[in-house]
Amino acid sequence: LGPAGETASRLSADEVVYDPGSLLFTVPGHVRVEADGVVLEGDSFDYDKANGLFGTTAGGVFSSKTMSGRAAEVLYTEGTDEVRLAGGVRVELTAAGRTGERVVLTCDSFTYGRRDHRGIATGRTEFSEGRWRGEARSISIAATEDESGLESAGLDGTARVLLSGGGSGGSESGEVRADRVRVA
Repeated sequence: LGPAGETASRLSADEVVYDPGSLLFTVPGHVRVEADGVVLEGDSFDYDKANGLFGTTAGGVFSSKTMSGRAAEVLYTEGTDEVRLAGGVRVELTAAGRTGERVVLTCDSFTYGRRDHRGIATGRTEFSEGRWRGEARSISIAATEDESGLESAGLDGTARVLLSGGGSGGSESGEVRADRVRVA
């Protein structure tokens, strides 16, 4: 519960045992955390109440209405509404209620601020959306306000973008290689 008695987050697990005065505790066994429109799931999560930080290093997933991701490490900070993933990261953005093309991002680490809809992926980054895909040392993204797609992406450090099937006959394609590529 929050300071005014409101529900700040919801936690379910096979076993939840903690001292109500504790500021740090671990919750094991099929954990599901719901906070600020984000759902976190994994076998075990730690909670730092003083910093509003849920996290696991045992592998987990996060999801919101239109974005989901999985990684070896999953951290969510309630106060800043920030998701941090590390280790074998895969993130997908899909328009709510629609099927079809989605944005897929794979990398070593990803940090995403849900309030400003911006994220940065680093380490072996690869990205695909519809008829184009790219790779670079890092990729920054600006998601649409509803997080159903991207407004822009910036690929930095040995960037490579491949385009395919963009013409009316579906035959246009190309490749761009540069130190920095911006796509909007």
